[in-house]
Amino acid sequence: SPESEDAAPVPDPIYNVIFETWTKEKALIKHQVLNQERVDAISKALKKYKPNQIIESIKNYAMVLRSQYRFTYKWNLETFLTQKNAMPQFLDEGNVWNNFVEAVNDNPLILALEDRAEEAPKETPEVVKDFYNKIN
Repeated sequence: SPESEDAAPVPDPIYNVIFETWTKEKALIKHQVLNQERVDAISKALKKYKPNQIIESIKNYAMVLRSQYRFTYKWNLETFLTQKNAMPQFLDEGNVWNNFVEAVNDNPLILALEDRAEEAPKETPEVVKDFYNKIN
C-alpha cells in the first residue's frame, strides 16, 4: 500500500526528537511527516536501543554520507531503524562507523565534503569539528 502521509499520534515526545534529528540532516532522504510507518519503526528501535543511541547513529550515518567516504547507501528512516545492516552499523561501536573513523584518521581529506544535497551550503568546518569532538 502507498505510504500514508498523515501525521500519526506519537506515544512520547522522544519520537518527535528522533524524527527531527533525521529531518535536520541534509544528507538524508527527506520525509515530510511522522506517519504511522515511521512511528512503528521508531517503536521497534526503542525496544532495542536507548534514544540517545538512535539519535547518535542517525548523526553518524549523516556524517558518513556527507563525507567523501565510499559508503553512499541511502535508506529511508523506517528502513534505517529496522534493517539489521543499517542503524547498528552506525552506532559508536558499529562496523561502518569504526571503519569510517579509521579512514578519516588515515586521510582527513575524507571530511573535505562535497555535500550531496545540492542546495546545502558547504559544511566542511562544522563537520570536521563535529567529527573530532566526537572521537576525542
